[in-house]
Amino acid sequence: MRRYEPLPRAASAQSPVFRSEPVHWASLEEFLAAGSHPDGIHVIGEGPAQQVEIMLGGDPFASGGATAIVIFSGAVTQRTEKIPPFFSGSGMAAVLGHPYVAVADTSLELSSSIGLAWYSGNSMFDQSDALRRLFTPLAEQKGEDLWLVGGSAGGFAALNLAHLLPRHPSVFTWNPQTDLIEYSREHVVEYATSAFPIPPHELAGDDYKQVLRAAFSYFGRRHTVLDDLPNQGPGRLVYLQNASDWHLTRHCIPYMNAHGYVQAGSSPRKWCSSGSFDLLMVRR
Repeated sequence: MRRYEPLPRAASAQSPVFRSEPVHWASLEEFLAAGSHPDGIHVIGEGPAQQVEIMLGGDPFASGGATAIVIFSGAVTQRTEKIPPFFSGSGMAAVLGHPYVAVADTSLELSSSIGLAWYSGNSMFDQSDALRRLFTPLAEQKGEDLWLVGGSAGGFAALNLAHLLPRHPSVFTWNPQTDLIEYSREHVVEYATSAFPIPPHELAGDDYKQVLRAAFSYFGRRHTVLDDLPNQGPGRLVYLQNASDWHLTRHCIPYMNAHGYVQAGSSPRKWCSSGSFDLLMVRR
């Protein structure tokens, strides 16, 4: 197997700039041990690209069994003009009136050219596992009343966490990727060469997908929600997919097939066409 040297400790191309003074926590354990958490931004961990950055509203970790929402961001456009962290969904959560957590993808701090990183982490930091550890107590409290929400790259993160967390949290997603290596080559290569020590010339050939799969495997980072997952998943799944979008055949249908959904019929796992949404899938 090809061996990679880890990237050096992140100097960060863009140190995060917070809109308000964050609350800092040394570790996930320290954060979770606290009895309550104020609204606002919380930073947990060691530094740029190696920490968890979240925005809280309504103290979801102390809200018992009440419905709570965890929101993941999609691609950041005009990336070079913007400085992380990037949080999405606080306005939507405020309208719905439920406690929420908006999650930043901290690997975007590695380079001003990365617009999406699928919350998969980098060679120094397994963000997917950190989020699993952070949200496990929330999932244990709430079960299906914990909603994981996101589209595109944020949809990948929501589906991934739904399969890793206990008690079958629910998912609302739209046009998600289900295997990031099957996304746009340009964006995947940009992420991979910035977040992992993969020389660009190794991804210049027709075998770039095989190289990427080997590198993700080497570092233990998840790139797909189609296989190698615990035998669990969303308690309720609302999956919106534009039927005319190439994601239908490359991402949506492979996910449905991989996890036992069938088209229409009387199965409790079903997917069907539905008017203005083009394709609506619901598990209940």
